[in-house]
Formats: sequence, structure tokens, C-alpha cells
Amino acid sequence: MERIRLTLNANAAFSALTGAVLLLGAGAWGPALGLATWLLAVAGISLVSYGALLWWLAARPDAVAGARFATIMDAGWVLGAAIVLLRYPAVMTTGGRAGLLIVSLVVLGFAEAQFLALRRVGGRETSAVATG
Repeated sequence: MERIRLTLNANAAFSALTGAVLLLGAGAWGPALGLATWLLAVAGISLVSYGALLWWLAARPDAVAGARFATIMDAGWVLGAAIVLLRYPAVMTTGGRAGLLIVSLVVLGFAEAQFLALRRVGGRETSAVATG
């Protein structure tokens, strides 16, 4: 369970930090990324909120449900980013596409870490039931 909490907290920190950077720098980042300032501000608020939610989920007695939720949300982010990058590449500048790709790779890493932590906990639960 500790590994689940660790991955959720790391994901929370990354999400909140990325959101704060987008929110506080929306005016400067907008032209560089090729995106509207308001869109970056909304994304920033959403990511800060998501980070806070992940911290809360990690602190709950049963963080397994939180890790499942985060894994699904992170996979959704990666899928959405892939669609934007492949279907609508002209929406952003080259820097914007590179930034989205880098962030999405980090998010994919969190999804994988959470998935593996869930499998590990699931394996222990299965072993305990089989031997108990």
C-alpha cells in the first residue's frame, strides 16, 4: 500500500506543479505553445485541483480505489494527447507539441507505476486469500 501512496503523491506533486506553472504563466506560455491564455489557465486550475484530489486520495485508508481512478485518468490524458498530436498537429506550435509529448510521457510513467503498484497489492491479496 505504501508504494501506491508514494506513486499517488508523486503524481499529485507533478500535476499540481505543472498546473501552477500553466496558471501563473498562462500569458507568457500561450504564444509560445500556440494556445489561448484562457485555455492554459483552465488547464492549470484543473491540474492543481487534480493534484489536490490525488493527495487526498493517497491519504485515505484505502488508497487502492484512488490509484485505480488515477490510472484511468492518466491513461485518458495520454490517449487524449495522442489524439491531439496525431489528428490536430497544427493546433499548437512545435514547442507546444513537444511540451505536450514530454508531459504525456511523464503521465504515462505515472499510469504505469500506479498500475504496477496495484498489481503488486492485488497479488498479495490473492496470496493471502489462497493461503488463509
